Amino acid sequence: GDYQSVRPNLLPGGIKEIISRVTSEGKIPGIHFDGFRGDENSEIYKAHPEYFLHDLDGKLIVEVNNKGDKVMRYIYFDYSHPGARAHIADCIKNMKDNWGIRYFKVDFMRYGLKNDTLAKNKKAKGIKAFDPTITSVERFRLAMKTMREAMEPDTYFLGCSAVFGPCIGFVDGMRTGGDIHPRYGAFPERSLANLGNFYLNGKVWNGDADYLVYREAADEDATVSQEDVKHGGSLTLNEAHMWADFNKLYGTARLSSDNLMTLRPDRQALVKEVFQYPAMDETVPLDLWQHGKNKGDGFDLVLARKGEEIYLGVFNWGDKPKEYALQAFGKAQPVKLDGRHSVILKYDGKDSFAQLCAKMKSN
Repeated sequence: GDYQSVRPNLLPGGIKEIISRVTSEGKIPGIHFDGFRGDENSEIYKAHPEYFLHDLDGKLIVEVNNKGDKVMRYIYFDYSHPGARAHIADCIKNMKDNWGIRYFKVDFMRYGLKNDTLAKNKKAKGIKAFDPTITSVERFRLAMKTMREAMEPDTYFLGCSAVFGPCIGFVDGMRTGGDIHPRYGAFPERSLANLGNFYLNGKVWNGDADYLVYREAADEDATVSQEDVKHGGSLTLNEAHMWADFNKLYGTARLSSDNLMTLRPDRQALVKEVFQYPAMDETVPLDLWQHGKNKGDGFDLVLARKGEEIYLGVFNWGDKPKEYALQAFGKAQPVKLDGRHSVILKYDGKDSFAQLCAKMKSN
């Protein structure tokens, strides 16, 4: 919640020095923060407890969360209060005008809504907001309007961990699946979640599949996060390659999460591959109605295009070898893939993207 300042040990020169380095290389500086929660130990709470949500008995709603290296005491901004809106607007304007931020990733947005707040705080029977005449969705929309106006139109607004509907019209990009982590089981699940929202990507906002994650335990050092499933990576190279192929075909946000200094060369090469691949204009799961029987049942066939160039991603998420009959794509012989392998094929036929979609879906 104290987003006007940064920790004192943040390099000589602080955040302005970091941003100066970023811009000197021709890159755009961005920042990632929790826009809907603060901490009970924050200065903003001490000065203005009225800016945060309370329960029906008037007690502050607090979620205690042990992160391993620290204990958070999460509290929830009440954006029905004009002072809370003014605070977050001032924070964002300072980030933009004084620090030079041009890319804002606002995370944990679902905690701006009643259901998710109460789900984390089961002892609270209800929420008492400053303005009790509006719903939590209206309160959330007030926050989004405030943030967007403070950022101004010349910046990029990426939403994350959100209920989609109330965000429409405010964000430029949106995380459309759950958190990724260096375990193979996350990949087919995230394929299903992200591609299940394919119809929003490129139309309502730019889709973000989450970070590029390719590490195995051998690629980690002592600085890796100690949160559950974020350390002790177990990805084989072919499994990592599947997530690389998925990110080549879906979304426009490509963010590397691994420590590139400790990542082995063959996995560093995957990061480079994805960043050099063109961002697709359109992506469609061709086998939409054949999958999703459980959360690990990801889509096998993914068609994407960049302009008139068309690509087909073939993903065998299972453990056994599989054959794919792709005559409609111009492949006379079946494409064979071992378990947990993928391939991207470029189309050299004459059909348009729409025609190819229709042909391959009918087959």
